[in-house]
Amino acid sequence: MVDRSYLPFSSARHYHDPKMQKWMGFFLSEHTTALLNDQNIIESPSNLTVSEKNQLISQLYSAQQLASFTILNERTIKVIIGTISVISQVEIVLKTKDHYERTAVADILDISEECQNSKSDD
Repeated sequence: MVDRSYLPFSSARHYHDPKMQKWMGFFLSEHTTALLNDQNIIESPSNLTVSEKNQLISQLYSAQQLASFTILNERTIKVIIGTISVISQVEIVLKTKDHYERTAVADILDISEECQNSKSDD
């Protein structure tokens, strides 16, 4: 505690320093956003190699088979179910029920075949 008894004004003698609270005004909104983004980092690397991804994509494209794609999209994981309508070296275009979705091959975390509902004969 600081001795301020020598000061002439009562308010100065009884002043309580808020310490870090007074510096929070210098904490920019960019700092807050950066801290929040660091907390929301998703570390879910793909278990597929690049060659495995390319092979699966080629097979699904040639067969026009329905598949489920797990994609890392702007720090969130998204699952898209559809067929591959356009294929290139760096990206694919998926045709879903409602729309077309473009995604980079590097953003694909997992690919799995979708079981199509077929009626079994009893």
